[in-house]
Amino acid sequence: MKAKILFSIVIISLILLIDYLYFLFRFDFSSNSVKTIAYFLVVSLLIFLLLENILYKQFFTLNSGKIKTSFFIAFPLILSMLVTDRLVAINRLYHFVKTLAAQTSPNLWKFDPLLAHKATPNTTGTYNYYIGDSITGSVPVIFDGNGLRTVPPEFKLISDTSDLYLGCSFTFGDYILAENGYAYKTSKLLNHEYVNAAVSAYGLGQMKLQLDSILTKRKFKYVFLQLSPWLVERATNINGPTSYGYRPIPYYSDEGDLQMYYLKMLNN
Repeated sequence: MKAKILFSIVIISLILLIDYLYFLFRFDFSSNSVKTIAYFLVVSLLIFLLLENILYKQFFTLNSGKIKTSFFIAFPLILSMLVTDRLVAINRLYHFVKTLAAQTSPNLWKFDPLLAHKATPNTTGTYNYYIGDSITGSVPVIFDGNGLRTVPPEFKLISDTSDLYLGCSFTFGDYILAENGYAYKTSKLLNHEYVNAAVSAYGLGQMKLQLDSILTKRKFKYVFLQLSPWLVERATNINGPTSYGYRPIPYYSDEGDLQMYYLKMLNN
């Protein structure tokens, strides 16, 4: 019994150590990254060994039949994979809360059953950012009546011609003033008005839904689309980070359809 307890303590310690190291060394949200796959396999194996150690005498003897032996192997293996999958999800949520959910004004965002989250119209708040241990700061954020990020009144662009911008945090302008973002500066150079419909943590799935909706209401001279690789990555996962944790998001279930849409957006 003492040997079994000691073995269990060692396995649990290894699981906690690997979990800590996985988070410490550049955690990756990607579900198909090498680090995530390696973490999943190693932790699943450790949990499997832990369960086998606990269940050994209860479910297995040297005289066990094929069915009992198969159950002794299959049940802990399946359970260990399910537990590891939940650990990955918990890690993602913890990482998001610690490093990505930088807003300090809880009214800035609200849950949306279609887009996962979206901005609250006519609100003003503050983003706090933490880049490592030494770079910190805050930036004001203003949302207009349509829930789109805008600039203070003194920076408003006035024109009969408008441009539309879609993307994630890079186009939204996380951690910088709206008037310092490329969306604002580009349209200012063009002498156009601008609409920044980008939202932090969005992917191509949300961008397509936004585009389909906005283009039915008004016309634009130019539509600027941020097509970074991670936007495609987000659009192929069922769940992703949002302002309300790790939850279901709009996604493409067929990779071929996503590639065709990606090329179509580029061509247009």
